[in-house]
Amino acid sequence: MQGGGGRENGPTGRGTDGVGRAAGTAGPGRRVKSTEETEMAESLKERIRSDLNEARRSKDRLRTTVLTSTLSEIRNKEIELGREAKDEDVIGVVAKAIKQRNEAADQMRSAGRTELAEKEE
Repeated sequence: MQGGGGRENGPTGRGTDGVGRAAGTAGPGRRVKSTEETEMAESLKERIRSDLNEARRSKDRLRTTVLTSTLSEIRNKEIELGREAKDEDVIGVVAKAIKQRNEAADQMRSAGRTELAEKEE
């Protein structure tokens, strides 16, 4: 390859990725996800991300905090799974977070901290 990292033309004329594979291929044993598959796999996560951006623009601290922590938990789940989170994974993360918040509010109420319990809900 000459001149600073451009794509070379491969046998198909489509170019190569610098490793000898045709541009747009994923290599042996892998396939490239279609745009539709990627959008479907990230639809809930992307919705949460766009809601976070909206909360930041409107300077809504509570929503920003909740959505940031939710995205962090989703990322942790992706690391645990070793792949992108699917919608059902995101639903599980959100359900777990709701359950944890409700349990924390119940504990605060039983400890006589109703103002903190109301804030947690």
